[in-house]
Amino acid sequence: MVAKLLLANQTAPRAMLRQFGLAGQQHPTVGSRSLLDPAWLQRCTMAPDLAALIGARSFSALSPQWCRSLADDQTFRYCPTCLGQGYQSVLCQMSGLQRCPIHDEPLIAHCQACGAATPPYAVTVEAFEQPMVCCECNEHFAPIWRVEPGAGFTWSAVQEEGAYARLAGWVQGVDGLQVKWPDHLNWLGDPRGGRALVQEHRRSATAAAFAHAVRAPRRLGDVAVRVLDFINPPTIAPMNPPTGQQERAVEPAQGGRLARTSIYKSIRRHVRRIARMPGELQIPRDHGELVWSSDFALLMPRNARVNPVLHGLQTWRLRFEEHLNLEAPLRSLALRPALLDWPVEWQASDTAWGHFVYECLRLDIGMARALHRAIGPLDYGRPGDRAAWLELMGLWYHRFNPAARLTPDGLTAFRRPAGSGADITHLVAAESAVCAHDT
Repeated sequence: MVAKLLLANQTAPRAMLRQFGLAGQQHPTVGSRSLLDPAWLQRCTMAPDLAALIGARSFSALSPQWCRSLADDQTFRYCPTCLGQGYQSVLCQMSGLQRCPIHDEPLIAHCQACGAATPPYAVTVEAFEQPMVCCECNEHFAPIWRVEPGAGFTWSAVQEEGAYARLAGWVQGVDGLQVKWPDHLNWLGDPRGGRALVQEHRRSATAAAFAHAVRAPRRLGDVAVRVLDFINPPTIAPMNPPTGQQERAVEPAQGGRLARTSIYKSIRRHVRRIARMPGELQIPRDHGELVWSSDFALLMPRNARVNPVLHGLQTWRLRFEEHLNLEAPLRSLALRPALLDWPVEWQASDTAWGHFVYECLRLDIGMARALHRAIGPLDYGRPGDRAAWLELMGLWYHRFNPAARLTPDGLTAFRRPAGSGADITHLVAAESAVCAHDT
């Protein structure tokens, strides 16, 4: 819309910035001029009707709550065929939307002539000095945008109907959900990936998770995501139990903890059996092929000969088992209270908790396999490799240190009402950005 306004009125971008009240900004950020969530347009007094029209057609108008969690403004994304007809939908900015719903073509964010990245999805001189023109090679993103002064326009009247309209309805439906997702911003925050890569990965996984909770008209997200649904048990304990019932009110909690400990033991026995692991799962005193730091409760592989399944399994045990010493014989099992009570924000059934435990194990093993690939020829026991090995582990240890993160990077859960007073917990397990973009 903004590009067409500039071309149709033969307006210079700096004049447009003055109309939008942006000319005085010396060092503007993309967010301060974003077309994804153009709240800044409310300050526009010279062209209020135009500002209101642009704001009404923005992504944030569809989803005020989840706009930034689903879509991005760092580059302009488009379908080549749509743009060749003079059209681009705001929904193309969704990181989880990989292909055009109309033409089934991959959405791209680069110039087809030279491969340079497109400008930000924002009102900037860079983007609109020559609208729909590559800033590197000066080629138009599509021939239809070669508008000569005084010539008529050939943009077709592509309407946001059909496939895009159904997707817009889904986005609005998701925004209307009463979702409680307390750790969404910390989820999939792998420190090794670049900030832009991690955020794009999270947005794609968020779309995939919501597409499970609310059926989407098409597949969303290119991240491997597993979503499991569980109906939350009702709260039956009274807020102020009568005299004489205080002691009985504690018994179900104790019984629940015993049941969850049994579930954990069962999962651990099953994995040890199918993986043919030693009975005690101890680390030999010479540390064998794993480097153990008792000070940090941290276990890392010394070389690529380490079985990543064993490493992932031991990392999982360090997360769950309290006072665990992998160098000593196995004693009575005590699980960390914070993980026994998962999720602490609301009640969950023992069945849901068992799946939570298993997904933690699966993600820990997946991360151990990614680290196994990254180690390559390095060996902690080889003096010449020691410095490079320590540097690599400095990048990876966050994902294997329970003190840094209680659960694996890719695990989260959100809750939403299901009607009739019941709530549903959606357990979401997504591969980390490191696993998805293997280094």
